[in-house]
Amino acid sequence: MDLETAVRFLISVFVVGITPVPWWLIIFHYLVRKQSKVITIVSYASIAIFWGILGFYVYHHMELLFGQRFTPTWVMRLLGFIVILLAAYMDWKVMQTLGVKRLLMFVEMKQEKTREQFVTSGIYQYARHPRYVEYMLIALSVVLFFGYIFMFYYLIYLILSFWLATSAEEKELVERFGNDYREYQKKVPRFFIPFRRR
Repeated sequence: MDLETAVRFLISVFVVGITPVPWWLIIFHYLVRKQSKVITIVSYASIAIFWGILGFYVYHHMELLFGQRFTPTWVMRLLGFIVILLAAYMDWKVMQTLGVKRLLMFVEMKQEKTREQFVTSGIYQYARHPRYVEYMLIALSVVLFFGYIFMFYYLIYLILSFWLATSAEEKELVERFGNDYREYQKKVPRFFIPFRRR
């Protein structure tokens, strides 16, 4: 396998892996509020099935991802390299702060609603959803470094879909944590960049 083939494989895995996540989060957090263990388990199975279908489709239509390309300048490639390093650093900080159980959403699957404190330390004091920003940065770095035009449109998709997903996610968080989470929303921006309305 040459370098370009390896890069295309990794980009394909990223696209297949992340594409359904925002919509699954919306459904998952809605179903969690219904407090049915069977439904939450089915929701995990459904994303696995969708990954399989999407992976099959992408494998047979690679031209959609890699058909259009421009040649990046060395400045763009340098910027793309810096952006991917930033995404990797953010990923490390998120893993350090949350741990695997929280990242796999095992806390949300608990049927008993505990008063376990939500995380506001580490990187979460600067953004409420830094994990999703990582995905946006990865897509941006691919555009800048490799020049695949599809990834620019994919970046727009990630921004819009994760904005909707976090809105659904935060409804469930407000139900679990009440005014504490509302105060956190007022103080910390969703994606690092503060807006008046959250």
